[in-house]
Amino acid sequence: MFVISATAPLLQRWFADTDHAAASDPYFLYAASNAGSILALLAYPLLVEPALPLERQAVLWSWGYGALALGIGVCAVAMTYRGSPVTATRQVVSRSSMGQRMVWIGLAFVPSSLLLGVTAHITADVGSAPLLWVVPLILYLLSFILVFARRPPLRHASMVRLLPLVMIPLVLTAAPGLPLVLPLEVLLALHLTNFLVVCMVCHGELARRRPPVANLTEFYLFLSIGGVLGGAFNALLAPLIFPGVWEYPLALVAACLAKPETDGDANGGGTWARALDVAAALALSGVLLLTRRFLPGAGDSGRIPILMMVAGYVMPAIILLNFSPRRWRFALGVAACLLVAAAAGSSDVIATERSFFGVYRVSVIDHGTAHQLTNGITLHGAESLLPGEADIPMSYYSREGPFGRFFAAMAQGSIRRVGVIGLGAGTLACYARPGEDWTFYEIDPLAERIARDPRFFRYLADCGNQPRVVLGDARLTIASAPDSTYDVLVVDAFSSDSIPMHLLTREAVALYLRKLAPGGSLLFHISSRTLDLRPVIGALAADAGVDARMLLYDSPPGPASWRRSSAWVVALSARGGDLNRLDAADGWVAVPSGGERSLWTDQRSDILRAIRFGF
Repeated sequence: MFVISATAPLLQRWFADTDHAAASDPYFLYAASNAGSILALLAYPLLVEPALPLERQAVLWSWGYGALALGIGVCAVAMTYRGSPVTATRQVVSRSSMGQRMVWIGLAFVPSSLLLGVTAHITADVGSAPLLWVVPLILYLLSFILVFARRPPLRHASMVRLLPLVMIPLVLTAAPGLPLVLPLEVLLALHLTNFLVVCMVCHGELARRRPPVANLTEFYLFLSIGGVLGGAFNALLAPLIFPGVWEYPLALVAACLAKPETDGDANGGGTWARALDVAAALALSGVLLLTRRFLPGAGDSGRIPILMMVAGYVMPAIILLNFSPRRWRFALGVAACLLVAAAAGSSDVIATERSFFGVYRVSVIDHGTAHQLTNGITLHGAESLLPGEADIPMSYYSREGPFGRFFAAMAQGSIRRVGVIGLGAGTLACYARPGEDWTFYEIDPLAERIARDPRFFRYLADCGNQPRVVLGDARLTIASAPDSTYDVLVVDAFSSDSIPMHLLTREAVALYLRKLAPGGSLLFHISSRTLDLRPVIGALAADAGVDARMLLYDSPPGPASWRRSSAWVVALSARGGDLNRLDAADGWVAVPSGGERSLWTDQRSDILRAIRFGF
């Protein structure tokens, strides 16, 4: 990876020493490099991953790497015998100033940080879907192609003027806490359009500030440093210091400061101007806070009154638009909007904690009658606070649903040991009967801390006969358990739309079946908004030669949201086991085989076939 990444500036520098007509400005080759990156990004999930096993991919990649090395070698030989240098070596390498280098780093840092920030936000809090992360990455690479093209199709000045016009709607829809409910498509369009424009502005500034070709490699070095620092800030530092995805709003504010200086900035500097900028931002904060204080609701009709619309959205938008010619004032105004949004938050959220696996929120729901645990928009469990209901499993795990019907069908004393991959709030522990030994396998230590905190959930404390929690990747930790250990093994790691695919392969199922006692049962919880995993489970069951039954349960509408659920559960038997106790009259039906194309292995998987398009 390091060697391949270094070839782009190397080949551009060599190209600059040729007698080609474009040798004096070879930066357009950077556009070609990023075009190749987009092609590879699209080709891998669409063509390569579904069709080729990893071993074949590795062989073909090795041949491709060899061809690249050969091509670079040919170029090196050609440069050695090219004769006298033509272009670049006639230029004198001038030492770039430290300030110029810091600007290069900053302009590369902001889009890199924003790429990870917007991806984390939209995939967790807006609309989780498989491969959705590909879209921001394509836009990021596309911006390089557009700004470094020989003839950029979009003028840099136009992108700079467009930035406030896309930034203002984005921050205002989050800021006042007013009941403006936007469709998912509109929210995604707001975030992604703003991200593209920010990338065009920052990368456009990099293209505009690119040095003469003699300093080309230095330019790419500091551009890369900025990109690495932006990624490291989001991926390594932010999860340690921020309880939420705060790096995203911070990058939005930084993007406002990355805007090139205008006449208003040049003519209005100094201490008094900065003080006036701060005062203006504070005034805007006051407007937003007053809006939230005195206009708290939309009324029974669900419509937003005209006065609320004007006070909450139109007036702040006009103020921000007036701030936009001065980048410091505009950045502080955007920061004020985002701070008000963060301060307002949701009155129902009682705890927010973050790990490298996501942001967990514990909320009070249904008028204070229950707690629920979510990671983004994915529900991980709920617990009733009503007297006498603390140990009743809720949401996906209700006694009327698949899990309740499965454990009800098991004869008393037929289960001694149960293993569960995925902890959530620990709801499944309430199915433990006296004398049973339950073990949960969980990858995130924070999830265990929340599930064991008596302020939030009491499933593990009051149910499950004091179950153990084994931390680590379940594919690795369950391998250390003795074979033929569990009478029931539940794999409950697929309720979100970004699933751990290595837990749903032929090799993983073989491991699970090895850990089952004779006659044991393997349960997969595959509820998902956008993925249909039934063909995958059917193909795995047919490949393993075991029986499989499935049940879909839609609970009837009720007054409490945490009582409503839609759950898919598929049960597989161990070899020699019998699932006849799962009666068709109770909703259990056979799982059809998904065919060879639906069979996932450690070598090959095809998530595209499992996506419900049009969700």
